[in-house]
Amino acid sequence: MNSHVAGIILAAGGSARLGTPKQLLKLRGKSLINYAVELALGSHLNPVIVVLGAEREKIQTVLAHKEKLKIVANERWREGQSTSLIAGLDALEVKNTPAIFLLCDQPNIPERFISGLIAKYEAEKPDVVMLETYGKKTPPILFSPNCFSAIRELQGDKGARDIIKNFDARFLHNEDESLVYDVDTLEDFAKLTE
Repeated sequence: MNSHVAGIILAAGGSARLGTPKQLLKLRGKSLINYAVELALGSHLNPVIVVLGAEREKIQTVLAHKEKLKIVANERWREGQSTSLIAGLDALEVKNTPAIFLLCDQPNIPERFISGLIAKYEAEKPDVVMLETYGKKTPPILFSPNCFSAIRELQGDKGARDIIKNFDARFLHNEDESLVYDVDTLEDFAKLTE
């Protein structure tokens, strides 16, 4: 078990571009949020923290493996992604634990990416490890505790990517764009079901 690396699933957003909670969309019989939950648990991240905001009650009803999760309510979700990043970090009981931030809208991320991020972190000890697909840097992202104070200073709809340039970052290379595909619109979701 990777008890030395936490998983923080960001699932508080209101899905404005989609028009319906993306966390609840069903893909191959499973809600999108549960792809992230099963990825984190299957990768033995510990603890697994799920940050919820918009439609929190509805999303909680579909969450799989609730007994293995720490569910955090981000009451400030309307203020932007930074509030969810901070809520996730605040939920860590062991403050010097590296954390992998996962999005609830990337259902194709394989466990080997998570183990690859952790292996690169353990071997090279950088501040940040994230995926790079043909030059595009995408979640999931592993942050060492060295980054946590900078993440806590983020405001509004700033994501963790906004601080990476200030830290020693390494990249896990991926050559399959379909594995990092994310869902922001109904068109995006339709492509996943093709």
